[in-house]
Amino acid sequence: MAARWRPPLATLALAAAAVVTDASPTLSDALSLERVGVERGQVWRLLTGHLVHEVPRVAVLDLGMLLLLGAWIENRSRSLFGAVLFASAVLSSLAFWLFTGFERSVGSSGLVCGLLAAAVVLAFRDGRRALAVAVGAVFGAKLALELLGLWPAALGGLPPGYALATEAHLGGLAGGAVTALTYRRRRPAE
Repeated sequence: MAARWRPPLATLALAAAAVVTDASPTLSDALSLERVGVERGQVWRLLTGHLVHEVPRVAVLDLGMLLLLGAWIENRSRSLFGAVLFASAVLSSLAFWLFTGFERSVGSSGLVCGLLAAAVVLAFRDGRRALAVAVGAVFGAKLALELLGLWPAALGGLPPGYALATEAHLGGLAGGAVTALTYRRRRPAE
């Protein structure tokens, strides 16, 4: 029996929140992940920084992937979707905080990395091993290009003053993979 499709309301709400945030300089400033703000007690920035995008083409790419992957995972389980997002946001922000010297981070690419890692795990678990391996290999190649400093060039580069925080992407990946690996679907009551 095929699973029934449900509208991805949480995914749509998250993407809409990011669009509203991006449209408001006041919100963007208040929600971006800034070391100084967190040090002053504004700990919400560790989660809300993922809603802020300052480069339009990055916003389109991030939010497009978030919508696609989020809808697929949310349709499987809204609780799994929420858990992947939370784990990816926390580990991505912690990796940014601990392993980079950047003062500020914006973008939802850490969340996207977590969703993609979770999707690969779920596809593999579902028996779609060739698809999981292929997507995982492409994702791994993208991360390798990031580590070598070649990935932004593939997108036409980033504006002056912006750089990728590959460490944050790896943190998001870890959050999504671990969450999906430990996820156990509840069995319906009989």
